Amino acid sequence: MKRLLSAILTLIMIFALLPAAALTANAEPADGEGLRIAAASLLVHQDIVVRYAAIVPTGMTDPYMVVEVNGQRSTLQPSGEDSKGRLLFEVTTLTPDMMGDNVSATLYATSGDQLVSDSKPEYSIRQYCLNLMAAYPDDESLQTLLADMLVYGAATQTFTGHNASALVTAGVDLSNATVFNDLTAADSAFSKTGTADEAVCWTGVGLVCGSRMTMYFDLTTTVGAATSVEITINGRTTTYPYAAIKTGDPTVCRVLFRGIAATEYGDTVTAVLKNNGTQVGETMTYSVDSYVYSMQHNTEYENLAPLVQAICNYGNSAKNYVESLGD
Repeated sequence: MKRLLSAILTLIMIFALLPAAALTANAEPADGEGLRIAAASLLVHQDIVVRYAAIVPTGMTDPYMVVEVNGQRSTLQPSGEDSKGRLLFEVTTLTPDMMGDNVSATLYATSGDQLVSDSKPEYSIRQYCLNLMAAYPDDESLQTLLADMLVYGAATQTFTGHNASALVTAGVDLSNATVFNDLTAADSAFSKTGTADEAVCWTGVGLVCGSRMTMYFDLTTTVGAATSVEITINGRTTTYPYAAIKTGDPTVCRVLFRGIAATEYGDTVTAVLKNNGTQVGETMTYSVDSYVYSMQHNTEYENLAPLVQAICNYGNSAKNYVESLGD
């Protein structure tokens, strides 16, 4: 079972495909013979993304997908192809507090002079997790991961207030969920090294809670467009020019870094300041766990402490599950 799951859930945390479900095509536009949404999967490697794989027969043109979440419709273009040559469409607007929200999808393409379609029944991330729980009852590490994911979703709902009366954990067996253990200073990667520079300097760091996993770095600068920031995690570096981080005040900047996988919550993120391409000032190191450590018993912000504890448990169980898969 582990090797089977390893082929489905890779190191970037692509979850197993949903069990096959009947696909219904709209009466109008006409059914497209062979046109179909073949599979739906869940990606949580950086953001929570629902990915659809679609088969579009040769001769059909201009494929696109319309998805609806909470009454809001959006049109998606193909983001690429999978190893089977199926077109991929990705829903990237979901946040952790939306795990209980239904997502519907309709695939369209042009066949001759006719617009044809195929639809995927509504389902939610919560239902997706429940399906996997039922499918693999003996996989303890997977059961823990799914339970911790739902606890993370419910904690985010409570924090943001989104559908807080219908938590995604309601009625779910959470006996496999992780019990939070306090982090210590040794778990926090926070530090600043080097000599502060008056022209470009750090003023703050933390997480934007309630949305996708986003780390922010605040700084002030007196050199305007000469300012840039490099953020690195596990050898992956993203450069942010001044135009991408400036705020309404030209001397104040904020970097929003979204390149953190669920399996990397304990890993160190390094932030470097640059002036005309030359490194200046202090180097900042931080991690998701740094924020958890500082906020794990916070009482100033309502429901924040349970949320950061859930984030920590979810990251640990994601990492443990991937490691359990082996080669």
